[in-house]
Amino acid sequence: MNQKMISFLRYQVPALFWAGCIFIASSIPSSRIKWVLLHRLDKIIHFGIFFILGLLVYRALFTGKSPPHFNYKKVWIMLGIVIGYGIFDELHQAFTPGRSVDIMDLLADTGGGLLAGLAAFIFRHRSSQEKQVAPGDTKTGR
Repeated sequence: MNQKMISFLRYQVPALFWAGCIFIASSIPSSRIKWVLLHRLDKIIHFGIFFILGLLVYRALFTGKSPPHFNYKKVWIMLGIVIGYGIFDELHQAFTPGRSVDIMDLLADTGGGLLAGLAAFIFRHRSSQEKQVAPGDTKTGR
């Protein structure tokens, strides 16, 4: 297996798989969903699912050749993809029996993507700071 295929399987496939799972879940007619519990947690579920999608998409934008530092441009690309997929998801639900378009779901999806961007920033920022501090460095106050 060549390096490009390994990189594709490692970085892009998880995001594509998760997007496929979202599509399948959005295809389930409302009559087959137990709404008693899900209705109260609907926005939290949307937020969490799209938070994970955001992390996976951000990761997918870094291939083996990309530097492991925080990249604002890739966060904006990730947000565009997550929001675009959220719009697609809501429009798709308009054609699913018993489901409808809900702008609040899209806002929850967007919030999940924003939190994923913040999480990427915090993780990358912390890991780059830890790499800069040499073992036994007394300047940090530790």
